[in-house]
Amino acid sequence: AGPDAESKVYKVPLELEYYDELGKRYNKNQTIGLTIGAKPDLSVTLDESEIFEPAKSGEIVVKVVNKGVTGIKFMNVKLMPSDNYKILSSDETYLGNIDSDDFETADFRLFVEGADKKQVILPITLEYKDTNNNDYKDSIELTLNLYTAAEAKKLGLKKENGFIGIF
Repeated sequence: AGPDAESKVYKVPLELEYYDELGKRYNKNQTIGLTIGAKPDLSVTLDESEIFEPAKSGEIVVKVVNKGVTGIKFMNVKLMPSDNYKILSSDETYLGNIDSDDFETADFRLFVEGADKKQVILPITLEYKDTNNNDYKDSIELTLNLYTAAEAKKLGLKKENGFIGIF
């Protein structure tokens, strides 16, 4: 298949000619199915965050990029529970279809537990299908970096009157 072939099942005509041991010729014409596809290639990142300090709440944005040559269908993103945070929003977001060379985002609202954490691991589960309806389930971990109030201010993540919301 060519590198720009669309992922799907193609009907291919097949002509078979053969001879038996007595030299009699036979012809058969059939149609076969040829499946063209590729394993999806995803990049998942923590795109934005309003949370820079422990014991604070805010929104995080998870970005799912389809870097592969095949489309993705029925994408569902789930933030798994943890003792390190409380999920204040829904723990699941349905993204639907993500074409090749495209992306979608999922937003979650969290309260980060504790006062002395430097990082919080965010376990994410992705469930989706490729264009040939093959099921996939990926588990990944994203890292949310946390800072003291002084560090956040020094890094420009916090103004005098609150956060500026840049990650």
